[in-house]
Amino acid sequence: MTARGSSSRIPTDGVFAAGDANGDGFDDILVRDFGLILGGTDPLSSDVPTLDDLPEARVRRFEGFDYGSGPEGQVVFYPIGDVDDDRRADFLVNGSLIDGFGPAYLLLDAFATPDPLTLGNLRAQPGVPVVFPGGAVSGAEGLGDVDGDGIDDFALPGARFDAGSFDSESVGVLVYGSRGFR
Repeated sequence: MTARGSSSRIPTDGVFAAGDANGDGFDDILVRDFGLILGGTDPLSSDVPTLDDLPEARVRRFEGFDYGSGPEGQVVFYPIGDVDDDRRADFLVNGSLIDGFGPAYLLLDAFATPDPLTLGNLRAQPGVPVVFPGGAVSGAEGLGDVDGDGIDDFALPGARFDAGSFDSESVGVLVYGSRGFR
């Protein structure tokens, strides 16, 4: 990661594109074991020694999360595009179980939840949709707009309809985004 042409000391392993999570017109960055770094017109200074030294206005902390593909037993955060057409990036949060499958929550507004965001306070938020209630998923993939309605869609490459059964067959599921997705 560079800032104003010089290398910063922010680690680059575990850095993922997040899309525009806060709707300001600038793409944001997910950083493993940290959270969201907000994009903007003012570049990050190369004088920032650690992520904890970033200005509060440029950070949204997510505690206890991994991004993209996490180990079994870890909560994983997947950028999936803008599935509710509100001009902010959305995320699927997967609390994986021992076999890599677990409940999935659709985070449509990363800024309407307590800071820092944890799986516990995400579960407690009213209106946070659960994808596949009673089932379990092992991940998500943003696909862009596959049905031509102008709204992003996403796939659940591994989904089980019965979360309590380790023998249930895993299927792939395509989820179409829609305005006011809930």
